[in-house]
Amino acid sequence: MSLDWSDGDDENRGRLSRVTLKKTDDSGSQQFVDYDGVADETHTEVYRAQTHGFSSHAPAGSEGLVLALNARDAPIVIGSEHQNHRPKGLREGGSRQYDTAGSYVDLDADGNVSVKANGKAVTVEGATSILLKVGGCSIEITGGGSTVVGNITQNGVHTDSIGTHAA
Repeated sequence: MSLDWSDGDDENRGRLSRVTLKKTDDSGSQQFVDYDGVADETHTEVYRAQTHGFSSHAPAGSEGLVLALNARDAPIVIGSEHQNHRPKGLREGGSRQYDTAGSYVDLDADGNVSVKANGKAVTVEGATSILLKVGGCSIEITGGGSTVVGNITQNGVHTDSIGTHAA
C-alpha cells in the first residue's frame, strides 16, 4: 500500500508507505529500525518516532507506516504494530499497554484500570508508600510497615513475631 500526496514537483515528496520491520535497535536515546518497503526496498537505521510517555520495541514482522520527508532517502517510521499481538475488541475510549507475553495494563472507557501479569511478578520500586483502596477498606504499605483498615479474613497459617498460628 502506498499513498502519494505529491504536488507534482517532486514525485517522492510526502510519500506514505506500508513497511515490514526486520530489526529494531533500542539501545540509544532514539530508536532505529530496519525494514522492507515497497518495490523490494530495504532501509536500515531509520528513526522510529514514538509518543512521549510510551515506548515499545516492536517485534520483527510488525507492520508500520513510513513517511518519506521530501526524499526517499530521508524516511521516518511513524507507527508500527504486530498483528499477532495487537489487542482487539477494545471499547472506544479505552487503551491497553501490552507485550508479546500476554501481560497488559488496561485503561477502559469507564475509568477502570486492570493489570494482567500473565503469571509474572508485579514490581513497584522507589515508592514512599503503596495504597490500595476498595470501598471503605484500605491497605497501605510504607517503609515503616503496613496499615490495614477493615476486616481481615484469614484462611491459612499465620506467622508473626510470636509464632505460627493455625486458622
